Amino acid sequence: PATSEALARARTFLSAQQPQGGTSLLPALTQAYAYAAEQPLNVLVLSDGLTEQRERQPLLAGLASRPEGSRVFCVGVGNAVNRPLLEQLAEESGGLAAFLSRGDDFERQAQLFRAKLARPEATDLAFRFSGVEVFDVEPQRLPSLYAGSPLRVYGRYRGGGALRVQVTGRR
Repeated sequence: PATSEALARARTFLSAQQPQGGTSLLPALTQAYAYAAEQPLNVLVLSDGLTEQRERQPLLAGLASRPEGSRVFCVGVGNAVNRPLLEQLAEESGGLAAFLSRGDDFERQAQLFRAKLARPEATDLAFRFSGVEVFDVEPQRLPSLYAGSPLRVYGRYRGGGALRVQVTGRR
């Protein structure tokens, strides 16, 4: 029960805690995947992304075992954020990453992020090139396209002439 005595003990306990270690994201993601049902699952990770170095590879491998159709969205919070990791988690699952630090307008940023989450412009994107030999295209698996977010694709070509690019996806 939330008696005044119990609340006082809780406050004393919490005030004595010291931050230590990193964030363990893999167990949290694994638990979130258990909620997958017939509909797509969107997982929101709110973290600084500062994990133990030994967890990085298992964490990225865990993305491959996520339920079909699920996406991971990351919000990096703070001035010391592992931006590359959070971006990779989001991009490899078809999600999106955003970052907040001291001084940002939290309400505005939250509204913009929510608008993107609610309706991606296109998913399951693919390019088909014809007319010129195109190779070394990166990323090999295209992320979803969200309003206001750029989609960058890099590649090389051999020869010259007219190039036709066909873009397909789901809207």
